[in-house]
Amino acid sequence: MVYKMRKSGAIEADILMNCLLQEIRQFRHNLAQLCRYDWVPVPLAYSQVVILAVRLYFFLCLVIRQNVLESAAKKPTIVDLGIPFMTLMQFIFYMGWMKVAEALLNPLGEDEDDLELNYVIDRNLDVGIFLLFSLLVPQFLPEQ
Repeated sequence: MVYKMRKSGAIEADILMNCLLQEIRQFRHNLAQLCRYDWVPVPLAYSQVVILAVRLYFFLCLVIRQNVLESAAKKPTIVDLGIPFMTLMQFIFYMGWMKVAEALLNPLGEDEDDLELNYVIDRNLDVGIFLLFSLLVPQFLPEQ
């Protein structure tokens, strides 16, 4: 199509045709990259290992980070039942980040949380077809 436009005179210089072909090539490369991201999902084992590791970490933090009060005598120790503030903050942040990561495992899916690409693709196609058939090409002026 670009070669037809060059022969018909819509594109006035070979360098403009070359630039246009490079842009089309880059656009196709980006679309192929997007398709590869969509077709190759994150392996299920990776997400399960991360979820298990984070939950096991906080289970261990629940036990390990408790303060133990010892008396001078050899009595059994008493666990201080205070709130571990930093562990609580870590729990909130890590679990929040993990929920975001779970939502982003398949960003191009069909859920309401996923990116809506059909509208973007349709609009870009409509704009491209409009520009192609309107042939509003600016006049090429040689450098002086």
